[in-house]
Amino acid sequence: MNVKILNFVILITGLPLFSYAFQSGGTATLTDNLFRGGIFLSFNWREVSDDAEFISIGSHLFLGISPKKWFCGYVFGGFSDMKFDAENFHSPLGPKFGAGIKFSVSSGSYVSLNLDGQFAYQHNSDGQSLDYYELQSFLTISYRYANLYVYGGLSVSESWLDFSGGNSYTASNLFGVVVGMDYFVTPTLFMTVEMHNFDKDAIYIGVGFTP
Repeated sequence: MNVKILNFVILITGLPLFSYAFQSGGTATLTDNLFRGGIFLSFNWREVSDDAEFISIGSHLFLGISPKKWFCGYVFGGFSDMKFDAENFHSPLGPKFGAGIKFSVSSGSYVSLNLDGQFAYQHNSDGQSLDYYELQSFLTISYRYANLYVYGGLSVSESWLDFSGGNSYTASNLFGVVVGMDYFVTPTLFMTVEMHNFDKDAIYIGVGFTP
């Protein structure tokens, strides 16, 4: 577990040495609003060590606070299933939760440079139990056109799967790309679509609010 903590520190603090940033995982574009929240659906497929792979489908609630328009801290929680054929493991609706931070340079202008660091934990059981950890960091550029925000950039992520039977697996690919968009239907209600590739295949779809 000490290795996980060390890698988390590297992922969260390493990229800010190059710039500030903001966006990931189907969460709201930084605006002048103090609070933000929403509900999101997710699909994840990822290759791990020993030529194995897993599929996870779930949903989560998100709540964030932005005391400054260039910063947001957030938490999320929900449920997700886990299918891992290498261990003959298929568990529905395991609890998943996590937290993250966002930064943005030029937030509120048409173009922003953004950073997001995030930690997630998931637990599933199916004969044996599984502890799943994920650390992610994203460096993106976003562009605003009217009510539409589009963004894309690079991602660094790591995943660990620890089974109670003694086997452990780690992600095969650490580096990937992310693209997405937030469309504000009203000044306080938005829709999100986000996709990841190379490090993992993932899609997030959600509806959020910024009261």
